[in-house]
Amino acid sequence: MPVKITSKFNGYRLGGRLHPSEATTHPDGTFTDAEISAMKADSILTVETISANPSKARRPDLLGMKRPELNAIATSLGIENPANLGTNAEVVKAVLAVEFPE
Repeated sequence: MPVKITSKFNGYRLGGRLHPSEATTHPDGTFTDAEISAMKADSILTVETISANPSKARRPDLLGMKRPELNAIATSLGIENPANLGTNAEVVKAVLAVEFPE
């Protein structure tokens, strides 16, 4: 299940991962149950599990990303010229279409 993680200190490391002070949502499967338990036990991190709802955005990590990050993801998926797409929402829609074809 997806998890939202916030660190009290920007750049805090646990389990070989860097955790920013801004809330970051990670998709389902990013962490094992043991890793989630360890993070929940850590007093520096706030870990919130998010109920997966297929009718909602399938990549909540894309929401709120800046355009250069979205363009890089789109390019890595083979989407040509994502910078030419009009809005961030159009880039997210293109990424989701490649990752989750109907």
